[in-house]
Amino acid sequence: MSEPAEIHAVLIALARDSLLLPNVAVVETMPLEGLQAAVDAPAWLAGHVQREAQRLPVLRLERLNGDMGEPDLRRARVIVVNLPDPVDGLTAIGVLAQAYPHLVTLNRAAMRAEALRDSDRSDLVLARVRLGNQVGWIPDFGIVMAEIRTLSRAA
Repeated sequence: MSEPAEIHAVLIALARDSLLLPNVAVVETMPLEGLQAAVDAPAWLAGHVQREAQRLPVLRLERLNGDMGEPDLRRARVIVVNLPDPVDGLTAIGVLAQAYPHLVTLNRAAMRAEALRDSDRSDLVLARVRLGNQVGWIPDFGIVMAEIRTLSRAA
């Protein structure tokens, strides 16, 4: 079976980086007003939002990757992302983003692999990809889910 010529994806602006995810992973974009701040939590957990019957953790993925930069909350949004495998019944998470996701079409001609940054967690960042003048990183959701499990064990 041949691989697809194009893949639809989204670039999600983080505080000082961008995340690259398949378009089908993004469920919705929510306003920041619904965010309940986390107390006594790791720096990468911004808080929680209520979506349907679930209380979703909202992650600062750049902080999980070691970047402790402060986001500009004036245009911030919560991007709801489906998890590939549920974590203790949790089917989605929120990602704190700096704007609405930007739809991109990936093909071999439009993208180029980039080296990981020295500061990247090699277990978390599967790859960095250049799309024109933007670079996005692809997270390993197995690692993200393992970090979330540590929260549920501590609770």
